[in-house]
Amino acid sequence: MPFLDRPLLDDRIRAALRDGSVALHGSLGYGKTTLLRSALRGLEAPVARYDTAPWERDRFASALVDAIAAVRPDFGRRTRALAATNAGPETLAYAFAADLGPARAPLVIAIDDAGDLAADADFRSFLQTLAGAAPVEVCFVVASRRETASLLGALIEIDEADLRFSSDEVARLTGSSDDALVRRIVEA
Repeated sequence: MPFLDRPLLDDRIRAALRDGSVALHGSLGYGKTTLLRSALRGLEAPVARYDTAPWERDRFASALVDAIAAVRPDFGRRTRALAATNAGPETLAYAFAADLGPARAPLVIAIDDAGDLAADADFRSFLQTLAGAAPVEVCFVVASRRETASLLGALIEIDEADLRFSSDEVARLTGSSDDALVRRIVEA
């Protein structure tokens, strides 16, 4: 599958991650995952990437800890212990924030395909609490088919209107100079 660089969107995401969080949402096929990978490539801060799965509904905290431990091996002792006791989402979020706290080093937490969990009340409560309690050096980017900006207090929100390809991008991607064809694709 061809890849189309989208430097303006990459730059918007990177700039927002210097100061806060990003919510990225759109329907299936809008290129959220591809854009996320592109924008996160080459960041100075380490990136912990968590691709959600529907079967993790009851164990998302442990799965997220695993993703962060991949870039910070010392992370998650308190959160893991509480997750094993079936603690509530707010308690888990505060433990998670405390586990993030001592390092005081920049970190980007990227949660992709959050749509599988975004409707879950516990996951939403966990994210909302965590976004308010996490150290300022920790930024979030959440890609989902559902709106998540309100959960994160996101600095920027990128939605379907932003993700829709322009005529120039469609022409470059297809290699077509047929204006009528490009217009039909853009309007589809």
